[in-house]
Amino acid sequence: MREPRDFKKALYWSQAFAISFFVTVGLVLYLYGGDSVSAPALNMLATTLRRVMYGVIVIHTIPVATLASVAIMQDMFPRFYGWDAFFSFNWKATSKYMLVSGVMLTVSWAIVESIPFFSDFLSLSSVISIIWLTYGVPAFFAAENQRRYYSRNGLPFTMKRKGFLVGAYALAFASAALAGVGLVAVIMEIVSKYESGEFGPPFSCGSGAYLD
Repeated sequence: MREPRDFKKALYWSQAFAISFFVTVGLVLYLYGGDSVSAPALNMLATTLRRVMYGVIVIHTIPVATLASVAIMQDMFPRFYGWDAFFSFNWKATSKYMLVSGVMLTVSWAIVESIPFFSDFLSLSSVISIIWLTYGVPAFFAAENQRRYYSRNGLPFTMKRKGFLVGAYALAFASAALAGVGLVAVIMEIVSKYESGEFGPPFSCGSGAYLD
């Protein structure tokens, strides 16, 4: 996006693509796996294809995780040692950088391994935050902002403006409903897996990849 005035166009296209992509993936998964779709969905594939796809994911994860780690370090490292150390290229600064990276990696590993249902925990956090904060909250505040603007300036509520308000409120309500349904579903899934003994104790290094 080179021109700021193209922001709305970029936002519409990016959201349309993202929504269409995730809806298509979800529909294909449920058409393929029915009501017994596993998490992750790759577990439904045949053994050989599953191993290949997990290998592709690992290869993909390495650069993605590296870029994320670099971005985090660019924010954290100056907080500990200042910007002078951040822009220094000597063994002392490098050692500090490696130390902070190692500590963050260790803490991340401890958090992941200490939560037996970490995969479902990610789903839980996504349901609580992503759906509502991405669609519900912006739609609600956009509708409220427009409604108050029309009322404060004495503008008539034309059919177009009413349509916008109805659509925005409907999106906010749908987001809240999806978040609620998803929250209940994830909690029930966690309870069900605990009752069936699928989750091991913390730091058991159990794997849900089913590569055998």
